[in-house]
Amino acid sequence: ADDITATALKSLEGSFIDEVDLYKLGSGIKRRCYEPAAALFDALRYPGGDGIGESLLDYAQVRPPESVPRFSYAIVGAVAPGGSWQEMSPSTVALSPGEWMDLPGDYSLEQHLQSNFASEAAKELAAAHGGAETTVKCRLPRWLFGEYYTAYARHLSGGSLLSGKVISIERLDNQAFRFQARLEPLKWGDRFTETGVQEAPPTILARAVVLAGGTFDVPRRLELPNEDLPFICHRRMDPKLADQIGHLVVVGAGLSSADCIIATLLKRHGGKAGKPIRITHIFRGVPTTTKICTMFSTTASGPSAYHNEDFLAQLMRGEIKDARYRAVRNAELVEIGDGCCTARFLDSGRTEVIASVDVLALLLGADPNLGVLPECAKAALAEDPRGKRSRTDGQVNSHPCFLEVDPGSFRPVDRSTREVLTDGLFALGPLRGDNFVRFLQADAYVVRRELMQKELRPE
Repeated sequence: ADDITATALKSLEGSFIDEVDLYKLGSGIKRRCYEPAAALFDALRYPGGDGIGESLLDYAQVRPPESVPRFSYAIVGAVAPGGSWQEMSPSTVALSPGEWMDLPGDYSLEQHLQSNFASEAAKELAAAHGGAETTVKCRLPRWLFGEYYTAYARHLSGGSLLSGKVISIERLDNQAFRFQARLEPLKWGDRFTETGVQEAPPTILARAVVLAGGTFDVPRRLELPNEDLPFICHRRMDPKLADQIGHLVVVGAGLSSADCIIATLLKRHGGKAGKPIRITHIFRGVPTTTKICTMFSTTASGPSAYHNEDFLAQLMRGEIKDARYRAVRNAELVEIGDGCCTARFLDSGRTEVIASVDVLALLLGADPNLGVLPECAKAALAEDPRGKRSRTDGQVNSHPCFLEVDPGSFRPVDRSTREVLTDGLFALGPLRGDNFVRFLQADAYVVRRELMQKELRPE
């Protein structure tokens, strides 16, 4: 471990990790994350570097379950815990090793694979890799993480899982928060009785609110006429739509686009009609400026943990050919018709009509729904969420930051004065600028420390 991490480790002696100021102890540690608290926790887990080394976290430093203060809580979500992980193509694999996807606490992915809550498919996967311990070192299919995150939420005790959508949050004079939520017929919650859609949204009172919705809420759109035609999707394709491929047109060059193209190329044949697979890939800029080609640049012939992504990056750059794939480089979609679309090349202005389209996937990313923020916190909205910010390792952070927070408590701050706007409200993970699950472990301990110190424990 480096000197700063070693000093922090010494300061942790005799203390639980939720009793110390992770921000102060972590300042100066260099990791691929935005906040020092996240950098410190990651350095303790992987002292050898980026995901390398045996953890320095002693079990004595992580408060055992029996001594964790009791919190009464409710988790409200429109989809099962894990959010976007429930909506990703289940046949594709995550970019990170399984253990990097662990959530904080005493229920890791490895423990899930060894539990009675693991599905038969999960147990078979673990057996094929030689056991749970070796399985979590590998890149794993995304369906497994969706299963793990749902099981994690059910493993927690003392709370309720509510299937629905928060439509407003209000700060009351007595320092409590009042939610209005539209609860839907039971989709995934196991502690909420199905009652059907309610005409009057129920009210939920809380002493503290944790905003942990990620950035999955609102898919970005091109705002073109006909963008809602039935052959178009803005997220992972519905299986019925996927069966229509055929000719797939993908717009975008981020990781969702890569997943969609790779999953389609891995098919041996088209949909039920037996159509041959054909992919037209439209993206802005030259290939080397796209996220796919920036992240994946090795040759497909060399050893790589990302051979499918490397293969796609080479296709985009034109270094190799595949009769099923065609790149429409430095272009944008300008028109959508019934079974067709039109692309315009940004350098020349020339347009091209792309005909006989079975599925048009507009995979442009998504943004959080921050319209539910209480008035007292709206001054924390970032002026430029995608502006350049430096990570703790000095590199430019590639992930957006939607809410400005105090780095020691993750409470929203005024974007101009940096003053904390209100107690009892917290913004975690992608909302505050860190998008990797691996760098979210510290968030839970920071919030728990605040709740215990400020005596905001929900009742």
